[in-house]
Amino acid sequence: MGHYCLQECLRWWDQHLKGIETGIMDEPDLRAWVNFPGAPSPRHEDRPGRWVAEPGWNAGGVEVLSLYPGENGLTDKPSKAAITLSSPETAGWTAGVWCGYGAVPDGPLDQNGETGLMTIFETEVLEEGFDLLGFPLFHARVACDTRQANVAAVLSAVGEDGRATLVSYGVLNLTHRASHSRPERMPLTEPQAVKIQLNACGQRVDKGQRLRLALSTAYLPVIWPANEKATLTIEPGSARLDLPVRPGRDSDNELAPFPSPEGASPATIRQHARGFYDRRRHVDLGTGVEINSRRSSIGTETHVHTGLEIKRFSNERFEIHPDDPNSAIGTCHWCQSYSRDDWMAETRTDVSVYALRDCWRIEARLVARDADGVVAERKWTEDVPRDLV
Repeated sequence: MGHYCLQECLRWWDQHLKGIETGIMDEPDLRAWVNFPGAPSPRHEDRPGRWVAEPGWNAGGVEVLSLYPGENGLTDKPSKAAITLSSPETAGWTAGVWCGYGAVPDGPLDQNGETGLMTIFETEVLEEGFDLLGFPLFHARVACDTRQANVAAVLSAVGEDGRATLVSYGVLNLTHRASHSRPERMPLTEPQAVKIQLNACGQRVDKGQRLRLALSTAYLPVIWPANEKATLTIEPGSARLDLPVRPGRDSDNELAPFPSPEGASPATIRQHARGFYDRRRHVDLGTGVEINSRRSSIGTETHVHTGLEIKRFSNERFEIHPDDPNSAIGTCHWCQSYSRDDWMAETRTDVSVYALRDCWRIEARLVARDADGVVAERKWTEDVPRDLV
């Protein structure tokens, strides 16, 4: 909600802390934003859409549209054929960062980049549009040739120009198929019931678009790979995607608009060196190793009201070979520095995680400095058992 949240919070606190009648308890419990269709982009300056309201999150009124992936795409009838999944470990590179804020281009890319990496199913061109609001669910009975494996389910909307915009995704470690607190190994080749809850979404799907479901056994860098390369077999007729379709309501047009955004005046900052954000994908054509990297810096700036000079830099790198889950390495380097007059404090951290077959190997280094030099330095290595992860 951005800065709208400030006024809504104030109304809530005035009602419940001060006893001031603000009318907030007479309004719907849930107000949600539904995005209008848009082209894929790692950063949106604006996302057109509209507000809708519900009396509660599980208040009913949402219809379920069930679609079935199979040999004919994504249709309204269960498939008669089995689906086999065994993805390159590089699948998922278009997903964007796990928790992006939208201030830099760290969002999902055109999902056509997953062609050949994920197994894709599409509807025919839709003859009518509808709104999605809630959690899409993917159901299947899955057999696995390893004791632990991952599954990713990705929902996209394909425009008339062929570009695919990510709507939602969900991932599941199959050892968590029955419980997150009590994971269990997969029985070899014996089908198990699996349900994957995709992230909550609010999305308008227009007439003329198509819906796409992409499935894979990898989704780096959002999730780490399993310790073995797995082949999954989905029983014929068992795969189903349930979509939460919200019918239009006249009451949506009667919602009171939010007031204009309000916020405190930003602090005065003097910029000495400009910041940057750099996101790249590199494929070594000789070895096949793929690297996804992100570098960012705020530059050098002084907060005028305190005289504090701040520098901040980060470099994150994730690499893997498409055929080897145990080749995955994630490395993060962070540097933060604060200074004023003759005082200075700086920390530098380097952490690397290696996805070995039997453990996660963590190598770390921490250096702290002040104006006189190094005041603390530590290096350490730790092996953490994979324990079904």
